[in-house]
Amino acid sequence: MLKQADAHPSRQGFVVGLYSRAVIPAECTEGKAHSSCAVTWNREHVWPKSKAFPRREQWAHTDAHHVAAEVVRCNSLRGNLDFAEGGQLDEACASRRGRGSEATWEPSDAAKGQVARMLFYVAVRYEGDALRDKTPNLELVQRATREGEPSLGRLCTLLRWSQAFPVTAQERKRNDVIAKLQGNRNPFIDQPALADRIWGGECGDR
Repeated sequence: MLKQADAHPSRQGFVVGLYSRAVIPAECTEGKAHSSCAVTWNREHVWPKSKAFPRREQWAHTDAHHVAAEVVRCNSLRGNLDFAEGGQLDEACASRRGRGSEATWEPSDAAKGQVARMLFYVAVRYEGDALRDKTPNLELVQRATREGEPSLGRLCTLLRWSQAFPVTAQERKRNDVIAKLQGNRNPFIDQPALADRIWGGECGDR
């Protein structure tokens, strides 16, 4: 699915990394790369699997609305960090990674709005259906989060990013591709103002 959803707009057979915006041959996937692959990519879970759906039978684990192609190294460097601003720039990943016990991840401006809208989708899609998909209730919060808890930060930063960086043509196309293959849409791409209606009161002037 990601080979279609994250396909380069003009270079057939290539995907674009979510954070790095690296252009990578679609066939150069981790574990299946051949000798000509200078870099490889894998699936970045924007809402990390460790917070809190590590099993494949949990629907959020394979929900393509928040899973994206990314260079393996950048995926690993981000880990399961919360999103916020600041940190040391990693030029290859076009992102900043903080240090210490409350380190955070700041993607490039090119990815900020998309990341925010992906996370808004996850927060409203998964409300804790223990009988069907066994994904817990997932919540965006305005604080650092811990390994294993079904929460991710920082909400007000994400809301600010979503307003500062509007929906792109690439996001709309991605939404269409996933809707065709997965059967549902990300409403925050179709109606971006929904985010402020839901969470605006929690963030004040941001």
